[in-house]
Amino acid sequence: MNGDNMALVTHEDIRRVLDRLQIPAGDRLDATDQDAEYTACRSDELDRYLDLYRTHDLDDRERSVLCCFILESLNELVQDDDPHPRQQEAFRMLFSDERLHRDELRYWADRSEPDPDHWWPITAHLVQFQLQQYGCVATDPDDLGSGTGRQSQSPSEPGS
Repeated sequence: MNGDNMALVTHEDIRRVLDRLQIPAGDRLDATDQDAEYTACRSDELDRYLDLYRTHDLDDRERSVLCCFILESLNELVQDDDPHPRQQEAFRMLFSDERLHRDELRYWADRSEPDPDHWWPITAHLVQFQLQQYGCVATDPDDLGSGTGRQSQSPSEPGS
């Protein structure tokens, strides 16, 4: 997780989340892994990540780890423009904590590449969610979730 609004998550933060999920951390964490918040998750565990995020008392760092796990998992699962059945629920949860997850959400929703074929599979879904919920897509860190971002007609129009 990169971010100005939150310190980088650590292996210890990831270990705590894996412990809560009753997943042996040794099976997922490598001391040399610089992107463990993305590599320690498995897309087939998405339901577990969503349930943990929603139903447990977590600190901000644990929520940040789960945000990464959720978005990475959805990115793997939303191929060919088909939304995941729990995608809207996931987006609502993460955007409700948008101050905490702002940088991570912006990373996955980045449309700076003009060709949508080069976007993350989840990008168009995140953009569409913002359009439906807020009527616009945030382009500034302070705009995310506030409805004050740049207006866009569709997720496939990166320059709108």
